[in-house]
Amino acid sequence: MALALVPLASAAAQRLFGSGADAGVLKRGQARWTIGGEWSVYDELLDATGNRRPLGGRFTNNLGAASIGSLAASELGVRATLQDNTVTVSAGQLRLREELQRTLVPFSLEVGVTSRLTMSLVVPISLTYVSAVADLNRANPSPANVALNPAFTVIAAALQATNVQTQATAAVASIRALYPACFAAGAPASCAPTVLLASNVGNLGAGVATTYGQGSRFAPIAGSALHTQVLARFTSLNAQLRSALGVASDPITARPLPASVRMTINDLNTFLFASAYGINADTLTSLERTALGDVAIGARYLWANGMALVPAESGRARAALRFRSAAFVTLRLPTAPPPYLGQLLDPGSGDAATAIEWRSSTDVAAGEHFWISVTGRYGMLIGDRVKRRLPITSGEIFIPSNQLAELERKLGDYAEFEMTPRWMFNDYFALSADYVLFMRRGDRYSGASSTGGVPIPAIFPGPVFPDAALLNTGHQTAQRVGIGFSYSTVASVARGKAGTPLEIRYQRLQTVGGEGTPFSTQDRLEFRLYTNLFGRR
Repeated sequence: MALALVPLASAAAQRLFGSGADAGVLKRGQARWTIGGEWSVYDELLDATGNRRPLGGRFTNNLGAASIGSLAASELGVRATLQDNTVTVSAGQLRLREELQRTLVPFSLEVGVTSRLTMSLVVPISLTYVSAVADLNRANPSPANVALNPAFTVIAAALQATNVQTQATAAVASIRALYPACFAAGAPASCAPTVLLASNVGNLGAGVATTYGQGSRFAPIAGSALHTQVLARFTSLNAQLRSALGVASDPITARPLPASVRMTINDLNTFLFASAYGINADTLTSLERTALGDVAIGARYLWANGMALVPAESGRARAALRFRSAAFVTLRLPTAPPPYLGQLLDPGSGDAATAIEWRSSTDVAAGEHFWISVTGRYGMLIGDRVKRRLPITSGEIFIPSNQLAELERKLGDYAEFEMTPRWMFNDYFALSADYVLFMRRGDRYSGASSTGGVPIPAIFPGPVFPDAALLNTGHQTAQRVGIGFSYSTVASVARGKAGTPLEIRYQRLQTVGGEGTPFSTQDRLEFRLYTNLFGRR
């Protein structure tokens, strides 16, 4: 028997069914009501090189000045105190174990307007659960040398740093009074040690006020190498002051009050949540969120239909290749709420952006049991304006709420190729396989390189402001493979058998490769019911 590609036919079309995308449309007046669930779970991401990384890896970090902006001020203060620009500060090692479980419940209605045109409406509900377990400084030894500053919330502790600065200022005044010629124009070279001592003492007072004073969120930890260095600096400068001023007692007797112990995860959550520290974010704990996703309105047009099944009594070959092809357009509305800016782990319930998707699907059937669909999609996301917290450096993970700005956003366009071969065992059961290749451009943000507020000190020359470009993301690619099962009564009901025309479809997809994308498992279950709204029944 020869195989032939059948052109457009007017005979009754063969009933095809199975999971995955296809080119099918509904008859005029027919409606398809769908409710289902889509469950995805992942705790790993594929990085830019395709290697698997923990989802919580973006928060698994040594919390230094690049991770927390306010630590940069502490680092500057310590460097001024010790006159050592190589000193670094750390609040310790943070680790986060994170898993995301998302259930998408789409309610959809499709209506056959004509025999070739079908309209659709999809209203998705997103249920998100993020499991998060964080710990800070659980490992020994810990890199932590600073912790929450007691002077930030306790006035008595702040006075300790103030007293140091007052005494250091007085000591500098005494030096200048005793050696006025050294601070006048044309001072001899022999005055250099005296001028240096006055400078170092002044830096000590200012550095201690910055590091241990009320304005600093963090302070060195008692017993740490860093605090020990600070105390040694007091001893060294007091010895030089006694010699220079000719006194027996230390001119600087006050000492700054250090943090008592290194931070725990509870301390970090306090830093994130308490408004006094300026982050104004939720704690690093598990969260649940239920929200509306992005509602979609679509149309599909069957522009070619050669899916006629040749009757056996005609004497013609039944093994002909048959085909149909449809074009789709979908408008996705930004109905999903934006992520809560203070929730560090909130993945959102959709893009929350207007998108237009074009799709083409072509089905080819061979015989009565096998058919395959090939689908291509291209989605264009429309630029919009959003509010985001802007980081100062690419490594900043805890961004203060005062670094909020309204930005121009352009989410990346995407393209997808899908191939789904199916085998229909009979009128009721079908098996399918799936291959999906997904590609998406990176997201782009612009419109702000400064919030216009007070710059936050950092270890860079000059003032440093938050930058929108640091929110940009890289491109994504993903390859997924899967399998599906379907049960349908539509064909049997069409042939006059009693029952309700419905379909039950199950599909599982597994990510097998890609870049910048979740390494996820996805399960889909759909219940589809067919009814007649108008036209001939």
